[in-house]
Amino acid sequence: MVVKYLLLLFVVFSSNTYETIACGLFTYKYTVYVVNNLPSNSAPLLLHCASGNDDLGDHVLSTNQDFHFDFCENPFSTLFFCRFRWNGKNTAFNVFDASWKKNRCTYDVCYYSVQSDGFYFSDTNPPTNLVKLSSW
Repeated sequence: MVVKYLLLLFVVFSSNTYETIACGLFTYKYTVYVVNNLPSNSAPLLLHCASGNDDLGDHVLSTNQDFHFDFCENPFSTLFFCRFRWNGKNTAFNVFDASWKKNRCTYDVCYYSVQSDGFYFSDTNPPTNLVKLSSW
């Protein structure tokens, strides 16, 4: 009986499903996607994302190109922000914050679509029900 239980634990903890669900015993893995959905004839989107521990660098996204990153949440303290620049516009906001009372990334995905009129969010990829978060 003990051998069967240990074998089951081994299979669960070594499967790919476990990797996508949890990073540790009480932490979860999240993926943040930023997608340039600006008009095809416009300037590229300039993007810089970081946290207190990780600087993810500068990125230049052409239309329909994405930048994404994974991380393991540190409950109560993980915070990632991104700065966006396009066509003379410049804004920044938190793309993940563990202190949000209700985490908007309910399916371990934070999907941001950058459009000419602002920023849209979905908690799934591919996105469903994009909701406008803010204007430029």
